[in-house]
Amino acid sequence: MKQIRDLKVHYNKMYLEQFTCQICFESLPLEWKFKNADLCTHPFCLSCISMHIKLYLRSFAGTGTIRCPEIECEHALDPFSCRLLVTREEFVKWCDLMCQSARSGIDSCYCPFPNCSALVLNECSDKLKKTNCPNCNRNFCFQCGVPWHAGYGCSESGNLKDRNDILVGELIERKRWTRCYRCGHSVELAGGCRNVKCICGVRFCYDCGGRAHLLGDCRSRNGDASDENYFFSDPYDVAAIVVLLLIFLAVLVPILKCTFT
Repeated sequence: MKQIRDLKVHYNKMYLEQFTCQICFESLPLEWKFKNADLCTHPFCLSCISMHIKLYLRSFAGTGTIRCPEIECEHALDPFSCRLLVTREEFVKWCDLMCQSARSGIDSCYCPFPNCSALVLNECSDKLKKTNCPNCNRNFCFQCGVPWHAGYGCSESGNLKDRNDILVGELIERKRWTRCYRCGHSVELAGGCRNVKCICGVRFCYDCGGRAHLLGDCRSRNGDASDENYFFSDPYDVAAIVVLLLIFLAVLVPILKCTFT
């Protein structure tokens, strides 16, 4: 009698430790039940979840968000809970789909170094140039997608074949020199006006490297520039204001004469 009782307990325990998969309707051990990182607890076996993922990846180029097979469930499958249920190639494809969805509408590029090629997202609102890859920790230009061309513009990066040119560019960047937009000559500002004159005769803005600003200041390097005296630090600014005042008076005086006569 004791053996029969023990046998009943054993079979009852086996029955309680089983579940029925809602896809294949097989009664299986609890060890075969899929655990969706505690997001949802619907009874699906590992094999059916694996097939569910594989069919999605083969037949649908979606966002990478694979829903739980339960019709009324709003949870997605946790990728890390499914890692061992698919092949490496399938998991990489799944991750790629999620990355493409995440970067939709976001400025992005790939690291230009062949042994890295990591996806880099511009999560800032500014227009990025010098960027540090979070994967390989090397610098590259976000705009032209090549290794960082210190001291040179994007249009010149393709001509940097000489090691000396690269060293000079790094020196320009380290010393914060500015290159003339016309001749490319490097200029170091010791002090004074931000609009400088190059040896080639052209005047340019030391802050942005572009044409000299006749009115107003350049905020490309000093974004919080608010010194009122800076506006009048350049004689070209003063001259421009004087010319505008003379033009204004030349137009206004005849009008006033006509009005009062």
